[in-house]
Amino acid sequence: MNRILRVADILQKYYPSDTILNKLPNYKYNKHYVINDKLIGIITSTHLTNFKEKYSHIDEHEREDILAMNIHESFYNNYNEHDIANYFHKLIYDLPTYSHHHINM
Repeated sequence: MNRILRVADILQKYYPSDTILNKLPNYKYNKHYVINDKLIGIITSTHLTNFKEKYSHIDEHEREDILAMNIHESFYNNYNEHDIANYFHKLIYDLPTYSHHHINM
């Protein structure tokens, strides 16, 4: 599939009235892709082909960062669009519970 969708776009399609869409995407990350790698897990990278050389894990990013990212075709190879939307919706809402950015010390 050659179609590129941003996370915010797919959430807008399946969750049009969700409050998460009131957040402004961090467009600094608009050239990043969220990749579903079977070995590493859910990662982000600006490289489409050799992404395993330079990547970060999804939980290293804020909600606004993820909203601006593009969905890599690796998701479409294994899931339909509705399942992908459900996954990102849950991920964004669960992010503070496991992200190291939100741990209060």
